[in-house]
Amino acid sequence: MIYTPPTYVIQFNKFDDYTDIMRFCRSNNIQYYVYEFKWLDHVLKYGIQHKCGGNGNDYGERVYTQAGHMPGWEKPNLKRSRATKQDIDEMIEKIQMTFKRTFHKDDVVLTLMDYTGAPFELDKPQYELQRIEDNLVESHELKTGYRPLGNKTKKVGRKIPIISSSKLFSWT
Repeated sequence: MIYTPPTYVIQFNKFDDYTDIMRFCRSNNIQYYVYEFKWLDHVLKYGIQHKCGGNGNDYGERVYTQAGHMPGWEKPNLKRSRATKQDIDEMIEKIQMTFKRTFHKDDVVLTLMDYTGAPFELDKPQYELQRIEDNLVESHELKTGYRPLGNKTKKVGRKIPIISSSKLFSWT
């Protein structure tokens, strides 16, 4: 049996407020997830929810924080998370230099792969989610010859069990 996570696609041009991302995750009970940001069909970044199993205010927190630093929202951009803002600003600068086009949140699509109901093998799902993210980044690099612009760091090569060891992981 293969575990295929429910997948949600959120087009930022349909949202005016980046806090709607957290509301969407909360209303769909998306607690553990792997995400993909795309800009004009270019994969920008893969990532995971870092604060797994939080207090209920964490739903969508990771993608909300990153999206909240992207230009184009009706609401003023986030003032918190300076390090995340710096990373997003650096990614946007690389995009604009590479593609000679202005970055706007309306050109961004977020895909959430919901692993809330996954049969994790470890007590801390973020380790298994990290392996899934690493696999997606590696696959992208093998296919295109480069890492997504927002995935700066290389994987550390940890041999942590992953859902795929029991053939329960699938990303299509």
